[in-house]
Amino acid sequence: MSGGLARAGAISLVGAVTGAGVNFGIGVIVGRGLGADGTGTFFQIVAIFIILSNILELGADTGLVRFCSSAVATGRNGELRPLVRIAIVPVVGVGVVLTVLAWMLAPRLAGLLTASPDVPMVEIVRTLIPFVVLASLLAVVLGATRGLGSVATFTVLQNVALPAGRFMLIGGALLAGAGLVDVLRAWIAPLPIVVVIAVALLARQLARRTREQIDTDVEPTPVLRRRFWGFSSARAVSAAVEILLEWVDVIIVAAFLSPAEAGIYAVVSRSVRAGQVVQQAARVAVAPMVSAALARRDVLEARRLYIVVTRAMVLVSWPFYLMLACFAPGVLAIFGPGFAAGGNALTIMSLTMALAAAAGMVQTVLLMGGKSSWQLADKSTALAVNIGLNLLLVPMWGVVGAAVAWAVTVAVDTSLAAWQVHKGMGVHVPPASLMLPALLPVLVFGGGGLVLRVLLDDGWAGLAAMAVGGGLVYFGLCWALRRRLGLDTVVSSIRNRRGGALVS
Repeated sequence: MSGGLARAGAISLVGAVTGAGVNFGIGVIVGRGLGADGTGTFFQIVAIFIILSNILELGADTGLVRFCSSAVATGRNGELRPLVRIAIVPVVGVGVVLTVLAWMLAPRLAGLLTASPDVPMVEIVRTLIPFVVLASLLAVVLGATRGLGSVATFTVLQNVALPAGRFMLIGGALLAGAGLVDVLRAWIAPLPIVVVIAVALLARQLARRTREQIDTDVEPTPVLRRRFWGFSSARAVSAAVEILLEWVDVIIVAAFLSPAEAGIYAVVSRSVRAGQVVQQAARVAVAPMVSAALARRDVLEARRLYIVVTRAMVLVSWPFYLMLACFAPGVLAIFGPGFAAGGNALTIMSLTMALAAAAGMVQTVLLMGGKSSWQLADKSTALAVNIGLNLLLVPMWGVVGAAVAWAVTVAVDTSLAAWQVHKGMGVHVPPASLMLPALLPVLVFGGGGLVLRVLLDDGWAGLAAMAVGGGLVYFGLCWALRRRLGLDTVVSSIRNRRGGALVS
């Protein structure tokens, strides 16, 4: 199991880092190509698209991760094909119906967005709406591949192929002098190709899994349907709330301030979220393992996975967040003129995310333990806090107000989930196990970053010196302390692991 975790985690981490880097690059070229105003409108439209596609997933993507991995772990491979049909048919059916309605209501939907008068919002809405159901289908199909143990499929398609295709097409469009509409067309164009590939790979996985064992002790389809949607329906609502939490602040900033301010805030929030690559990699790689452990009622194994991943999250993500906090203006200057005004907001959000990373993959443990209703309550509370604080603070403090509202929201959401995982499920991280992984980045990137900021500045020079010099020092310390950090075990597991179903 440790070898499987290490190799799956490594594959997922490489893919997540690649995807985050490419998505960061998309933000940079859009910012430089469209300016703050155009960037704000771009991210508003992307926000609406992502919110709609996530809602239309109906929670079935997470449901398939949990139920497929549980079926495989307990030898009920005969349930796999029915589970996939149970999930996909309603998602596609509901998606098609709502796509038709959204097409008809395009003028009203366009009127909800803040944009310059010369932006053809109705044309943009009708261009993107037909692709929403494809985005939902892709998430559900990839959820099934993850549940069947294929980390590589999700990683390559979702984290590498899709963003890389978008980066190349958007870059080409901008070099050709394209405007906002053509940039959005370039952003959506790779999606259908990735969906076709994902469906083909899922079909192959299902064929192989169902050949491995013919089960007689499987649940009838009506029972499976009831259990699946009993879990997934609660997850659908919490996923909708979760995606609103991620994007509603951009929309509120645009409504109260301007598209340009929304562009600055969108760039700030996307920069911070680039640091979530470790959490995303852990979720992709470890969620099926946690689900399988909890299905076997092996709380000790679930706790072990949780501790390993949390330590890795702190070791890898804290250097990034601390560099963002210390050199926020230098980071934002990469996106072009005007974006450095979001420096204070970036510092606030970066420090908040560092603290949240120390809580570990609490959301994954909740979901894989079947506690989707608990997560729904947490996310609903967090959304209420977020909207209330944004409405109060954005008119007063602008982008900084949105950052403060976001920081409080993350603290509330993470605290609730951590308490539930610890007290309600018996899965927790002993604080002493995080002392050394936290101390190293604080000393090197926190203390060292403050010193370099004073000696040089908070712009490009200080950022470059911290990234190179701090990175070398940090790598050396991690290597010297690899046994105490547990890194030698992870490295040897990756080196010695050969094959395995987890990454097939």
